Amino acid sequence: MHVTKSYTESICDGIHCGVVATAKNASSSQQSINFTPLAISHLKGVKNECKHMSLLPYHRFPPSWSNHLLPLCPVPLLTLCRVPSARASGVDVPFKFRFWIDYQVLSSPASAELIERALLLAGGRKTGGPPKLDAVTAAKVKLKDYGYMHMDAWDLLWTITAKAMLAAEILRPGQMVSIVPGFLSITRKTSLVRSLRSVYGDEVAFSIVPRTFKLPDELDEWEMWIHRHRHDKDSGLWMLKNNKQRGTGLRLVKTDEAFEACFETTSRPGLEGMVLYRWYLAQQYIKDPLLIDGLKSGLRVWVFVPDTKPLRVYLHCNGLVLFSHDRYDAADTNCEAGSLPAGHITNYAQNENGRVWNLHQLRAHLGGKAFAKVWAQVERSVAQTFVAALPRCKEVQAEMALPARSCFQFFGLDFLIDSSLTPCHALTSSLTPP
Repeated sequence: MHVTKSYTESICDGIHCGVVATAKNASSSQQSINFTPLAISHLKGVKNECKHMSLLPYHRFPPSWSNHLLPLCPVPLLTLCRVPSARASGVDVPFKFRFWIDYQVLSSPASAELIERALLLAGGRKTGGPPKLDAVTAAKVKLKDYGYMHMDAWDLLWTITAKAMLAAEILRPGQMVSIVPGFLSITRKTSLVRSLRSVYGDEVAFSIVPRTFKLPDELDEWEMWIHRHRHDKDSGLWMLKNNKQRGTGLRLVKTDEAFEACFETTSRPGLEGMVLYRWYLAQQYIKDPLLIDGLKSGLRVWVFVPDTKPLRVYLHCNGLVLFSHDRYDAADTNCEAGSLPAGHITNYAQNENGRVWNLHQLRAHLGGKAFAKVWAQVERSVAQTFVAALPRCKEVQAEMALPARSCFQFFGLDFLIDSSLTPCHALTSSLTPP
């Protein structure tokens, strides 16, 4: 019998963001950096990039890896590991850099707390950033005071995309910010599909993500595709999505209902009188997911990108296996707009107290050979996804005067696995791992 843990318990066991100390005596600790490098050739033509891409063997790096592989000094590198306090770890870390965290705009208080603890452990000194919640009333802080407004106060800024881009435009040598400009081309649902199709063509793109159509722009293309595949057993169920996150804003429909649903409208304050369609993506649904004890399962993995010149992508060797709350029933498609049956949802935000495994448990369940097949495909899909962002990264960064090695970014990517053990990149990739 497998021991299961909640998402929160898994975080406490170390499957979450942290920073590995770069103090001189860190090499004597038992910590190891568990990122697998995905070595991606810097190519002249993007159309054939996936043919020339190679992946380095799976292994672990020693704690001193940052000194010779990713020289981002003076700022340490993040890894998914448990972060003790500096005092508890017995590491005397001198002050090395100043950091500012825009707590009031980060979606997860737990993430903000872990980021702060990790940066303190690595020798940082907090010089700014209001708390997310008021200490007395516990009300959400709405202070409009952000790190980019105080460029003299920090060496490292951790904030959300919009604020990070404002800081990136005026960065000075020696400063770092938690964004790599250009990656919005793969972190937004519509832009991810567009980037993959542009770089690889439809055949490869839709082996990485489920077949997807933008609505209403590609409605005719979608209709023609369905007509050509009307006899295929896998073309009859579609997921409609809007711009909501955290597992909300979804609707599961059969093909004969899909076109009518596409024309549903909604309203927004200040946009009265405008025709706003409720759904902007139609994604082919994976009807035969991998079931474990009758529950639908999916993977959440973490990726670190320190630079794009050349592109370097690091995939953490652990992750989470997330499960649906209820047993999966393919026939249960009854749902109201924005709400799916609990047997279809594996999103952590909807199942915070649900069943969670780490990858060691998944390996034990599948067996070494089957797990190796899944993980190899995850590695390749991750690498292909980030290569697809290179054209846009080049365009965006060409318009900016970024100091060398001034940007870094972390991503959380979700994968669904079907019954044949083929992982398919779901259309979700967060800019900061939750």
